[in-house]
Order: sequence, then structure tokens, then C-alpha cells
Amino acid sequence: MARFHTAAAKPRPKLRPMAIAGLLLLLVAGEAAAQKVGLSVGQGPHYPGTPISIHVISEGFEEEPVPVVEVPPPKDGILEFVTLKPSIRTSMTIVNGTVTRSKEVTYIFSYSFLARGPGRYRVGPFRVSQNGVERSTRPALIVVNDAVRDDRIGLRVAWPDRPIYPGERIPVSIEWSFDKELEARITNYDIRVPIFDRPDLFRFIDERSRAGAGENALVLQTREGTLPLRARMEERVEGGRKRRVLIAGRVLIPLKSGTFEFDGGVVTVDEVIRWRRDLFGRRSAEAVQKVRAAARPRRLVVKSLPVEGRPEAFAGAIGRGFSLEVSADRSVVQVGDPIELSLVLRGDGNLEGASLPPLDAGGGLPRELFRVAQRDRGGRMADDGSKNFSVPVRVLDASVREIPPIAYSYFDPDVGEYRTVHSRPIALSVRRAEVVTAADVVSGAESSSEAREAVAESAAGQGEGDAGGGPDPSDARSASGRFTLSGANLSIVRDPARLLAGAGAPGRGGALLLVLYLLPLILVPAALVLRRRADRDPADVARSKLMRDARARITAASGRPRVEAARDIADALRSMLKASGAPCPGELDDFLAECDAISFAPAGAGEAPIADEQQQRALVLAAALMEEGS
Repeated sequence: MARFHTAAAKPRPKLRPMAIAGLLLLLVAGEAAAQKVGLSVGQGPHYPGTPISIHVISEGFEEEPVPVVEVPPPKDGILEFVTLKPSIRTSMTIVNGTVTRSKEVTYIFSYSFLARGPGRYRVGPFRVSQNGVERSTRPALIVVNDAVRDDRIGLRVAWPDRPIYPGERIPVSIEWSFDKELEARITNYDIRVPIFDRPDLFRFIDERSRAGAGENALVLQTREGTLPLRARMEERVEGGRKRRVLIAGRVLIPLKSGTFEFDGGVVTVDEVIRWRRDLFGRRSAEAVQKVRAAARPRRLVVKSLPVEGRPEAFAGAIGRGFSLEVSADRSVVQVGDPIELSLVLRGDGNLEGASLPPLDAGGGLPRELFRVAQRDRGGRMADDGSKNFSVPVRVLDASVREIPPIAYSYFDPDVGEYRTVHSRPIALSVRRAEVVTAADVVSGAESSSEAREAVAESAAGQGEGDAGGGPDPSDARSASGRFTLSGANLSIVRDPARLLAGAGAPGRGGALLLVLYLLPLILVPAALVLRRRADRDPADVARSKLMRDARARITAASGRPRVEAARDIADALRSMLKASGAPCPGELDDFLAECDAISFAPAGAGEAPIADEQQQRALVLAAALMEEGS
């Protein structure tokens, strides 16, 4: 027992510090070994002008942050990053009641390598790093074969052989031709044009160039992917051989100036050189060879638009044959009334990027005679290919007899000069603005002078007392029939007997006496108010009512559609301005212009309710007009 006890109590050997350090190193090494990278290259054979897929596969890294990949640029080739595809898998195992969870994180970085010519290429190594941990792949050794150059196929890429300008629309033609006898042996083709892979230099318009279902298509391979262009087929005879030609086009718009050199493009064709038949007698390709043809290199010169001689009416339009048509929604107006001008721009050029110049440029609408509302001058494209603008203007002087011709300038790239066209003038009939006086506001009421004479006569009659059979001074009605206390007998009773009469009567008599004493205290202030109202000029009364009604219209505009509310608010403010007889302040005029711009908005743009901020501004302006007219 003692021996057993001794053996049981025997202390376990302690791990030495060196052993612990070695164990930790083994754990760290095991964890680091879990982080690894690999390299995969697309299956060959590879040819110049055809992208080669390269995949960098990293395993064992953390989920966050995404690892960073660095690679030196290859020689005589173009390496581009294509996409990143993460893959995260989690698993759970239970052994003897112990739960173990694990996570496998894999990142696949895809690249595209384009060889400029045949030869052996070294791409990489690729270095992957995350949180201070780095792993590198081996370099990719790629053999690029030379496709057979064959004059049975051809490629031509062409654009105008002259300087072009930023913003100009340039047609680019692509023609792929091949011998007619070769057509039956073509199983696939690949066309790449380097100029189409430069979005930093050019923009392309393909909305009307893309091929639809059932149409002939010329398929291009670009950085953004496959691009099928609408094409037409022609047959030609060249060198005594019949050839088929597929012709397509794109529209190129330069974004910056400079001189650029480009390879013309490459077409690679898979030609069947041996066929085989299956059990059903159907023929399929057993062996193919790649043949290629290259378009000749091209230079593109993009010049900046000249600054010298640039007209004030130039707003970015570049092209040919531009014209400007202007129409007005009314021709008979008062000074200050809005006129909606509709402008239609047509031409062969960059209408999408063309805007509207200042309307006073080139001798258009003089600022001292017209006020032009500030509105977005970008315009909108119409279905017929034109660009439409809508601008409200106001006539400031009754001497104006027409909307003068409006100038529009554009740059003609064929001659390298600016040209200016003008719209036709529009005849106008302008009346002076009418100012509404108090007499205009009151309809059917007596004039203010007659009202004052009636009040004077009433006062004179009351001053005569009972002489001559005048009105009873105790009667609270004036000669005009209105209630008044002028001349009424409101003397204080001083006789104690009269005051104490019935003082001892209980009940109703005491209450009645109290009412009789309090009634004069109520009637005197009311009579004073009525007297003040009776003495007011009827025109002032009518003006005040008009002001209140107009303000109520502004308040009622809350929640209504923007176009209707803006129109009612503008009408109410104009009526208040005319009734006040005050000159129009600049703040009010600007606000009315904004309301007019909203009221002339295109159909469907005014469904949203009026903004609270605009209604509050209208109420503040209305309060100022009411104070001015009081």
C-alpha cells in the first residue's frame, strides 16, 4: 500500500522552458503552413491577341481583411486583374462529446494575360500578403504560338483620317472579310480591337449599333465582355477571289486631347482541317488550326477646341448643320407676365452633351428688357433625335415689340471653325402693368368721398340736438342708418331716491338692476369699435378683405400638387401686390419667377405636393404686403 501510495504520489516531470518554446514554434509553424498559394494557367495552345487566363489560389488566410496580391508587370504583354472570387466553408465535427468547428477560407484572384506576339513569357511570381503573412507563387511560364497568317481572311478598322476634337462623335468602321470557300470550315472567330479597350480615353455609343435577335452580327471581344454589333453582309471580288465581308460600326467620343498610337486589331479564326462523322453520320471537327490576320496600326490625333474666337453663345455643341427653333406660349402680355419659351435644337453632332447658352449672348435677349429664369439648361432628348429646352422669361419694358433672334454657336470639325445660327424673331404685344387702386377693388360701393360726406352730415345733424325736428339724441342710429352712440343720453343718475328705488325688492328685481348697470359698460366699447369701422373708407375695407382672402388661398395651397399650388400662390401674391399699390420688391419678384417656373414644368413633373419651405416663404411675403397696404 505504501509502495502504491508512493507510486501514486510521484510527481510528474515538469516541462523545461526550452521544451515549451519548441512546442510553441511547432504550433506556429503548423499554423503558418496552413497558409498557402497556388497558380493555375488556362489550357493551351495560346496565341497572340487571345487572352490567357491565370488564377492565383490562396488558402488558409483569414476571412478579413482581403489578402493583397502584388505582381511585377510582365514584359511584352498586358496583365490585367479580372475578378476576385472568395469561397468560405465551415464544418463541425463531434468526437466523444467534443465539438470541433473549422473554417476554410479560399480566395481565387483571376487575371488575363495578352501576349503581343509569339514566344515564351514569364508572368509573376504573385505575392499574396495579409496581416504581415506573405506567400508567393512560382512564376507562370507561358508559350505563345504564332498563329498562321493567312491572306484568306482580313480585318480593317477605320475612322476619319483628320484631327478630331473632344466631345465629337466619330464613326468607327470594322470590316471582317474572308474567302467564300473558307466559310464552311470556320468554326469560331475572335476579333479584338485595342482602341475599344481604352475607357480612360474614349466613350462609345452602341445603343443603335447592337445586334438584335435574328440580325447579322459581328461579335467583338472587349474588356467589358462580348459585344455583338449589328452588321451587314456584302460580297466582293478581290484579286480574282470571291469574299464575304461583315461590316459593323461604333460611335467613338474622345474624352481628352492628345496623339495616340494603336494596333489596328487582330482576328483569329479556327479553321477545320480534318472532319469526322459520328454514328448518325453527322460531321464534326476533329482537328482545327488557328489562322489570323491583323489590321494595320492607326494613329488618332485629338485636338483641343480653339479658345481664340470662341463665341459667347457656344455651349459645347460639336457637329454639323445645327439649327435652333424658338416658340412662345403667348404673344400678348403685360409687363412682368411670364412667357414660356420652347427651344428645339437639331443637328448632326453631340446633341446629348449640348446645353443651352445664356439667352442674352450674341445680341439675344437684352438683360435690361428681359429677365430669364434660372433653370437647368441641360434639356431633354426627344424621340425624333432633337433636344428640347424650356425657359420662362419676363418682359420688363412696355416698349418691347418682339422676342429677338437667339444665337446658338457650335464647332464644325470639318472646317475647324465656330459657326453661329439664329432663331427667328417672335412678335409681341406688351401692355403696361395695371395697378389696382382702392376704388378698383370696391365694386358697386359708394366712393370714398361720398362716404366721408355722409359721415360728416350725420355728425352735423347730431350736433343740432332736438332743434328743427332732428333725430332723437337717445336714438343710437345715425342718419345713415348705422348704429352709433354719438349724441346718446348716457348721463349719470345722481338722485338717491331713483337709485334706491326697488333696492329692497328681492329676486328678479335685483338681478335686473345689476344687468342694467353692467350693460353700459359692455355697450360703450362695442359702440366704439363699430364707430371706428363705420368711419373707415369702404375702399380700405374691401382692400383688407382682398388681402385676407389672398392669404387664405396661400394657406389652402398646402398639400396640393406643385404646379397647381404654385400657380394659385403666384396669382394671390400678384393680387395683393396690385392692391397694396407698392412697388414690387426684388425678393417677391424672384419668388414669383420660381413659381412661374414650377407652373410651366413638363407634364407629370408637378404631381408631388408643394414644398413647405416655399409655402412659408409665400406667407412671409404676404404678411409684408398686408403690412404695406394697411
